[in-house]
Amino acid sequence: MSICCSGFIPALGIAVPWTLFVLALHTVWSISVPIALVESGSRRASAPWLRTPGLIVTSVLFLLGAAATTLSSWANGRFWASWPQLITVLVIAVLLVVAAFLVPSVKPRASVASPLVLFVVTLAAGALFMGGMRLGTVPAVIAMLVAFAAVLGALIAWARTPAHVLAAASGGALTYAWHSFFLHPLMGGGPVITPVSRVVFALAAVFLLTVLWRRRAWSDEDHGGRSSGGAAGDAGRGGGGDALVRGPAASAPRAEG
Repeated sequence: MSICCSGFIPALGIAVPWTLFVLALHTVWSISVPIALVESGSRRASAPWLRTPGLIVTSVLFLLGAAATTLSSWANGRFWASWPQLITVLVIAVLLVVAAFLVPSVKPRASVASPLVLFVVTLAAGALFMGGMRLGTVPAVIAMLVAFAAVLGALIAWARTPAHVLAAASGGALTYAWHSFFLHPLMGGGPVITPVSRVVFALAAVFLLTVLWRRRAWSDEDHGGRSSGGAAGDAGRGGGGDALVRGPAASAPRAEG
């Protein structure tokens, strides 16, 4: 299947399989999985990491990165989306951000599935998603949509503890690791460096996940409620890290009564 041309819709200027693939590739593997892994190794996973100055700096860096990407794309292919397309994308992005903040928080339930089940679901969905791109146009779209629905449903139903989040992220990371063995480098590569790099990065992913799961086993986050190592735990231990999040007032000593 020609990933850029198969399933092309002239009115939208996109190919459906390629659009689904690229959007998931970046929103899941370039953004969500790394964030979940980093937060799984942090003691402040449920607390804000940035205050106002940090948010301003990251926003400026984001805008600069967007501008650089736009100029690079223009220099490579002289492509510029139409204003209706740009406005549509902007509206969709704003709606998704608003929807993310409107999603209600859920309380842990005793009846949720084991993190191992969520890990297996995400790993199987990842295989379905990656393998779907090797199919024809319609089967590819169906395979990717089924993978999306399976993972989304599993996350909504079962992702109630930090262990579940780490399980889902582990499935995503290992999907990327095994799938690399079936890809060809876009540039460079060779009979030695290509297979060696695949093995090295796959082992690095396994090592990282092993470390995170060992840390998970040492914590008490899986036994309901917040982690003793989270924001509340930092405050209870009098740690200075919490002050970086909520300012001097949060770390001020309280009177013993």
